[in-house]
Amino acid sequence: MSLIEKIAESKNLLQWIDAETAGLTFRIDETERSKVAMGCFFVSRQHCAAVVLLVEHKQYASANAFRRLILEALIRGEWFFRCATEEELKKFKGFKEFKKDKKDKLDLSLWKLVRAIEKRLGDRGGIRFEIINDQLQMMHDFVHTGYHQLEKQFSGDDIEPTYTEDEMGELLISTYNFALISTGLMAEVAGNTELRDKTAERIHGRD
Repeated sequence: MSLIEKIAESKNLLQWIDAETAGLTFRIDETERSKVAMGCFFVSRQHCAAVVLLVEHKQYASANAFRRLILEALIRGEWFFRCATEEELKKFKGFKEFKKDKKDKLDLSLWKLVRAIEKRLGDRGGIRFEIINDQLQMMHDFVHTGYHQLEKQFSGDDIEPTYTEDEMGELLISTYNFALISTGLMAEVAGNTELRDKTAERIHGRD
């Protein structure tokens, strides 16, 4: 599949997600756990849409930087939904009793969030560790303008981006999957098992 075809495929997926999640409702409890988690998943999905747009317009440096932001929003959302204590939720939201702390600060690394999620889920969460272990350093490099990001902006001594079509295609594939994962988690928060199962089928259909 060519890069143009992958862009079209990604756009079709985003349209499907928009249609399936239109009017999606969920119950907000006293701690607002579901609201915080849902917000994270929705932000992650919007980042996915931004990647597709950026790749389409050949803004490859920015598109690559979003990969880390997509993953972080997903991991944070799932941790808030499955693992965070009421005290941690209050601290994140900056309740008055935590006024001396920096508002919305999490003193937990992505590694710690992933370990907590996997402990809660057991073996089902293994893919999160694999992604973090294999790709986190590369994601850091792209989002923080590291050397690997910089060297991709040159062809010899000329300023000319050297991202390959295969690299951009791989980015779109991972973004496609992240968009489905975020949608599946939104469905889980909303208690919509039909949509959760639909997203799972689409993910497994790409294996």
